Amino acid sequence: SALAGAIHTPMVMVVPDMGMNIIAFAFMVVIIGGLGSIKGTLISSLLVGQVVSFGSLIWAPLADMAPFMIMIIILLIKPTGLYGSKYMKR
Repeated sequence: SALAGAIHTPMVMVVPDMGMNIIAFAFMVVIIGGLGSIKGTLISSLLVGQVVSFGSLIWAPLADMAPFMIMIIILLIKPTGLYGSKYMKR
């Protein structure tokens, strides 16, 4: 990854907050899917990706707002996420 970063750096402007939007989406995907659940993360990543795509077709600001709304709704209904378990194994 260091080599990829060194090659990519001359093409883009490097700033301290690079990739923060990607980190926010990744955080939402993991929380929606359930902590420790690969299956839930896969399903939630597909869900968030589709919602962002369709949201940008309908209304552009909806594309940024919709994943947060999905996360809030799912956490209100099921606080552990889609496939999260109530108790984690040790």
